[in-house]
Amino acid sequence: MNTDPVILATAFVLPSLAAWLALEYWWPGKASDQGERLFKLSLCAPLAAGFGSVFFFVWAIIFTPAGITMVYVEIAVLFAALFFLVPQLIIRRQAEVAGNRAVASPQTQLRLRFSTRVLSVLACATSGSLALVALASRLIQNPHGGWDAWAIWNLRARFLFRSGPFWTDSFSPDLFWSSPDYPLGLPGYVALIWKYVDNDTVIVPMLVAAMFFVATGGLLYASLRRFNGQIAATFGLIALAGTSFFISHSASQYADVPLGFFVLATVVLMASYDNNPIKRPGWLFLAGIAGSLAAWTKNEGVLFLIALVLARVVLAALARDKRHLKRECVGLLSGAAPTLVVLLVFKIFFAPSNGFLTAQGWGDIWQKLTDWSRYQEIATAFFKEMSMYGDGMIILVIVVAIIAGINWRGFKETRWLSGMIVVTITLMSYFFIYVITPSRLSWHLGTSLSRVLLQLWPTTLFLIFLNLRKVGDSYSRQPAGETAQP
Repeated sequence: MNTDPVILATAFVLPSLAAWLALEYWWPGKASDQGERLFKLSLCAPLAAGFGSVFFFVWAIIFTPAGITMVYVEIAVLFAALFFLVPQLIIRRQAEVAGNRAVASPQTQLRLRFSTRVLSVLACATSGSLALVALASRLIQNPHGGWDAWAIWNLRARFLFRSGPFWTDSFSPDLFWSSPDYPLGLPGYVALIWKYVDNDTVIVPMLVAAMFFVATGGLLYASLRRFNGQIAATFGLIALAGTSFFISHSASQYADVPLGFFVLATVVLMASYDNNPIKRPGWLFLAGIAGSLAAWTKNEGVLFLIALVLARVVLAALARDKRHLKRECVGLLSGAAPTLVVLLVFKIFFAPSNGFLTAQGWGDIWQKLTDWSRYQEIATAFFKEMSMYGDGMIILVIVVAIIAGINWRGFKETRWLSGMIVVTITLMSYFFIYVITPSRLSWHLGTSLSRVLLQLWPTTLFLIFLNLRKVGDSYSRQPAGETAQP
């Protein structure tokens, strides 16, 4: 069965366009800068994928996923959103143009020298193009992806696509080896696109993998550019594109790269909130959405979301500011609640019990928690993997940052502290998961540690280059559109 390229393109582009217009409409502040627009553009397709997966699961609960009706309903909803948002945005844009004409804003910022800008663009284009060629080559060589792709993620997507009223069989405990308790963020979206084209072609998961690969690079570049300028963004993109494991693992079609995207998006959106003098709640709402989609992508995303809340609690305790903590929790929950409700429904009524609890008793867990040799083995594995991560890319990144110069005052800013605390708590939670794992410890570390560290790698690069010393470029410490106006 052939796949219609027009329908395939519609399945990807139409939801992304709706997400773009929604971000334009609800964006906290103006988006008057190219970096800001690229920031939103990098968010729209993954957000559309996450909500598409949620929609698929909710529809499956009510009507079962069989039939083309689901696709027609989604298209109708998307067009309704377009017809509502487009006129509103046109009216808003006309008002902004009129305001800009009435009040001239003088150009007071320095610009990067033309030669430096050209070199930065060429470096980004070259590294990005080489990474894309490498990704395409690996996808063509292994169109079905790696082991977990066809044994877990694409297997579950095919259950959702092919099984009709028996789609819940994919969560059978008999399939314990396929981790049936994992959320449906990735397989749900792949199954939804397959419903569009009425064909479970391997092209779809390949394109989804490429989409998250490009979106992660674009988001890292755009976020660094809006916070710390062109040079920091260039270094960050080159470091990510030069991480061979990021390329190979993206081609494997696992859920770790999509999870890494939502982790990065959440941290960056929280940094936007912390960097905003008037603390716009819209940033919290968007961060809550991204964080909940991380939880909907993999179980590790739940740990990350808990780490995010704990990080804000720590910062509030240090600042002795309970009032803002309550406001932040309400803002995050308002964005996260819809997806978290769907996740709870999945975990309570569909997913089998997690193997960490069913494969061992509380006595076994306590014995492992008090076995100090396990801590030593895990700490050694973490140190070896982290010290040479990405074939030594982490060392190169740190050296480049030191040579280029570090803005030491940036380490005291909330936007950096928040992200670093989140990453630290998440790593600690991963550490203790290894401590109590029912699997053979050496096997579990050897087969998963590099992957779980990859989930935090784009965010780590963001935090490293966030405090790179600026070299007189045109971007202030405050992102475009975030002026503290009453």
